[in-house]
Amino acid sequence: AKYLFIAAQAADTPSTHETRLFFKYILERIDFERDMHFQTCTTIDTLDYSGYALNEGSKVIIAAAGDKKRTLCKNVNPNLKQNINSVTWVSDGILAIEMEDFISYENASSEIEKLVLNLEPIDTSDIGIIVICNDSEFLAKDWNNFLWATFTRSDPSKDIYGIGSQYINKHWGCKGPIIIDARTKPHHAPILQENEKALEAIEHFFQKGQPLEGF
Repeated sequence: AKYLFIAAQAADTPSTHETRLFFKYILERIDFERDMHFQTCTTIDTLDYSGYALNEGSKVIIAAAGDKKRTLCKNVNPNLKQNINSVTWVSDGILAIEMEDFISYENASSEIEKLVLNLEPIDTSDIGIIVICNDSEFLAKDWNNFLWATFTRSDPSKDIYGIGSQYINKHWGCKGPIIIDARTKPHHAPILQENEKALEAIEHFFQKGQPLEGF
């Protein structure tokens, strides 16, 4: 797994199959300075195209346990809207910010450094994840859109940033929240889109009396 989220097995821990509740549980408890563990320059799945070369990239383990540390936001802080354009609430403690297309990692680092400077004066203690994306409305429209776009379009060691980030004894952490740059990158495969002509050509196979009826 490129992103592995681990929680203690407690009486109130949601099932991992309830992904939205599980994320909420993790984000309420994570210590951003302690609980993120990166594996860099390692092997990744061939089908994952977010790394810098075939079968090469990074992974992160996010482990959370213990008492609830924060109450997550259920909307966008008005102060945040004054400082940041195109910010959208996705789910409890998760926001999406739409930015210009990704050009390079050097440029992205500069862009996100400016974003962090804008965020620092604002109380972000109720936010767990900020996702930088190409289309914030798409990300927020459906939970599966968030999961797909955020975690397939990012390489943990290159695309995770954070407010108040620092290294201590080779361990990366931040004050929080974390920022994930999930914009499409030049080395990503093209976006898979439905072909309307192809759909029209096969549609009759699914009609009553045809071989694929009921599918």
